[in-house]
Amino acid sequence: SELKNLKDSINNTDLERFIMDPLNLGKYEELFEKMSHSTLLTLMVSDIDLTEFAEDGVISMMETGPLGFLYLDEIGGTYATVYTSEEKISNVHTPLNKYSQIVNFSQMTNFILNDDMDGIIINPSCENIMITRETLMQYSGLLEKTCNDTRLNTAIMHMFLMEEA
Repeated sequence: SELKNLKDSINNTDLERFIMDPLNLGKYEELFEKMSHSTLLTLMVSDIDLTEFAEDGVISMMETGPLGFLYLDEIGGTYATVYTSEEKISNVHTPLNKYSQIVNFSQMTNFILNDDMDGIIINPSCENIMITRETLMQYSGLLEKTCNDTRLNTAIMHMFLMEEA
């Protein structure tokens, strides 16, 4: 319920303003600082409708095991995706069922680096802010210090039904 309340109260206006300003391109320290004060989402997808597994809009995979998988953008490489809102997620077109998940950005960075992925895209199908693997490696120490929110350690075990657009 704490994660659901956090998701329902997302306000990433400051981060969105920052990434929409082309003058901020390449200002990674500032970007990661803004991200450390933001609640970011990732897109989880499933071949099947998981609505029946939801309780109060939350799908807990603690007992069911993995029910969805991380949506990846595979244009020019394999990129994990993060979003500043469910509205931004709704711009992604996929035939699969979509669910949001709060992400600990530091944990996601470690996942990307350990799985030899090419990087992260913030708000694909919208702003398309690409952070390459090399940049994530360069700033991994800073990300561990600033973006590791221990309150989100169990977030990977919960998905949320998407609000109807």
